[in-house]
Amino acid sequence: MPQVYDPRYSQDREHTGLKITLFILFLIACWSVNPLFGVDPEGATKVLQANGYKNITITGYKWFNGTKDFYNTGFVAVSPNGTTVSGYVSRGIIFKGSTIRFD
Repeated sequence: MPQVYDPRYSQDREHTGLKITLFILFLIACWSVNPLFGVDPEGATKVLQANGYKNITITGYKWFNGTKDFYNTGFVAVSPNGTTVSGYVSRGIIFKGSTIRFD
């Protein structure tokens, strides 16, 4: 007599909830250690002050900026000529210095 597939007794079905839970935990772990979520407020403030910017406010991580740098810290500040500007400071891990980019 041939074996008939019965979904009630499938091993895949028995472990589906566990697989989904482990996958969600894996995504949370990847998100928490993802270098794309790097913010360096001290480093960004230091770079902006060294370039003459005042009244610096750090706005957090700058999304969708087109760079692949480790740190992308958003800011709003008053430029040396007195205008208010916004942008982000991007910085690599080891060999790349900081770059100020404007919106």
